[in-house]
Amino acid sequence: MYFASTYAIMKAISYDKGAEMRKNELICLGLIYSKPNYVYALDHAITTFKMDEWVRLSRSSIYNTLIKLVKNEYASMRVEKSGNMPDRKVYAITEKGRLKLHDEIVKIIENIGTTENLFYLSVGFFFDINSEEAKTLLAARIEKFEKRISELEKSLEDARVNKQAHIIIQCKAGIKHSLIEMELINDILEIYEEMPEYFHHGLLQFYQQVVFADKDK
Repeated sequence: MYFASTYAIMKAISYDKGAEMRKNELICLGLIYSKPNYVYALDHAITTFKMDEWVRLSRSSIYNTLIKLVKNEYASMRVEKSGNMPDRKVYAITEKGRLKLHDEIVKIIENIGTTENLFYLSVGFFFDINSEEAKTLLAARIEKFEKRISELEKSLEDARVNKQAHIIIQCKAGIKHSLIEMELINDILEIYEEMPEYFHHGLLQFYQQVVFADKDK
């Protein structure tokens, strides 16, 4: 019973091996989706909107990811001259990159096992996730949490029988976390109902008019 309980808990906190690259691709593609931009502007946006509090990031990792995105044709790069200032590299998302961003967000929504808050970070880049797709993906995410709760409740029952205090605590934590996640997902679904066009138009305007406002001056 101990091993069954431990297995269920480890599944509940499993690490997504692709998350390290996924978070960098998500942020880079998300930040150049609204308009072409350069590394300093992206770094400023990450800092200003505290994206680095959701996931572990470094400016060098963002720069290296941009290079890889260009190499894989998810982004393009041009050198831009700006008066007497040093030349700067400006990155733009390609159509292939738009599809990649969409795919990465879908993977993040589908995956409930990760050590970082990629899901809530990804909400800020829901550019191409329409209302119907969001409902389908988020409903499936809720089902996964329901399955997780069921597994943890069984493990909790076994742990109580075997008087395994640490397993009891871990199971309770996992159940409470899953319930909170489900509540928040329902909140997102309600927002989609209230503002169905926001993620298609409003989000793009937010980046253009707020995040990167005056960065070209």
